[in-house]
Amino acid sequence: MRSNDEMLDEIMAGQTNPTGSYDGGALRDLARAVDARAAADSAILEAVYRARDDGATWQMIGDILGMTKQGAAQRFSVA
Repeated sequence: MRSNDEMLDEIMAGQTNPTGSYDGGALRDLARAVDARAAADSAILEAVYRARDDGATWQMIGDILGMTKQGAAQRFSVA
């Protein structure tokens, strides 16, 4: 296994695949998790907008999301 410094050197040299032939399932799992997170973030955003359209307050939304009403409003308000 190459060190981080060796991989960084390969990146800096413009090598396109610094991880070499690593084909472990962990990277596939990571890619799937990233895709799942993106889908979840999108679903949450859509649900927040629907909730606001239905009259939900930022306090109600914040409570469900585990954040303050100010945090929810700042994160999801359309400027």
